Amino acid sequence: MQKYDQHGNDAVRAADARYCYAVFARLNGGLNSAYRSISSAVNLITQQNRTSPSPVDKFIGLRVQAELARVQGDYAASQATVDLAASIVLDCGKRFMLADLLFDQARFTHQQGMFAETKLLIERVIHVAQQEDLPTFHQRGQDILQQVPTTGSR
Repeated sequence: MQKYDQHGNDAVRAADARYCYAVFARLNGGLNSAYRSISSAVNLITQQNRTSPSPVDKFIGLRVQAELARVQGDYAASQATVDLAASIVLDCGKRFMLADLLFDQARFTHQQGMFAETKLLIERVIHVAQQEDLPTFHQRGQDILQQVPTTGSR
């Protein structure tokens, strides 16, 4: 799976950039900015009238949907969308992308105080990081695990 299809889909690139900004804004407490950015990304994806989107386009669309759910505080919707995106990543054989996808979801659950879910997600991130030799994700996962309380988890 290439980052973008060979035709250089500018709308998908723009949506992906807005997704990245929305994640940054949400993690830094800027929910209004995050919502505006991710809504713009949703609009860009929606305007794509492609009958058979590439796996990359599908993945980015699902990533955008997951972030919209996160910005809205909807864990169930974000997790369902992450699961769909994970299946695309695995179908394409790009397990390294799975670590990033799961890490974003883990940061959301941590931010929401859903520590049991955070622990499960981070354990998956660390497992993928070990299998794919991704030391940065392994370390980032360990850092989050150290912040997860051992009692009082929801």
